[in-house]
Amino acid sequence: MAGLTLRPLVDKDCGLLMIWLNSPHVRRWCVRGDLTTEDAMEDALDLIGARDDRADIVELEGRAIGYIQALKPVDSDRMSYLSEAPEGAFSLDVFIGDVSLTGAGLGPQILQIFAQDLFRKGATCLLAAPDLDNRPAISAFAKAGFTPMKPTGSSPCLPIKLMSKTPTLNA
Repeated sequence: MAGLTLRPLVDKDCGLLMIWLNSPHVRRWCVRGDLTTEDAMEDALDLIGARDDRADIVELEGRAIGYIQALKPVDSDRMSYLSEAPEGAFSLDVFIGDVSLTGAGLGPQILQIFAQDLFRKGATCLLAAPDLDNRPAISAFAKAGFTPMKPTGSSPCLPIKLMSKTPTLNA
């Protein structure tokens, strides 16, 4: 995890976020259906200064390389397949924007850093719903300690793998 840090998303990240969202390896998973790249960017920028939700830029040795966000499930259209999310739960989305760094094992490290911080701040459960075809994302979440769980609400419009992680208690 050396050299990986997170910092809050700010307005000046808009250009970089747009480049990443237009990159084929990100666009495939983050811009779907009627959603446009501009919509996805606006959704991210709307999280700046949010009270409950969070959006961060991932940096490697001071260079921006990716994006991660945590949303309260009740505010997330993607969590319609949970009839009731646990109190203190967040749904996560993450991507590595720099395609040259994909497949380098950074995803699980980013998720572990972000999860530790969220748990330290009171989160009780973290949820993820990567597309079933997004094997790298499923693998990254699994390596970061997320385990499969069954949907309890309405069926999602996309085939997903619902996963969760709870804090580790040290006795």
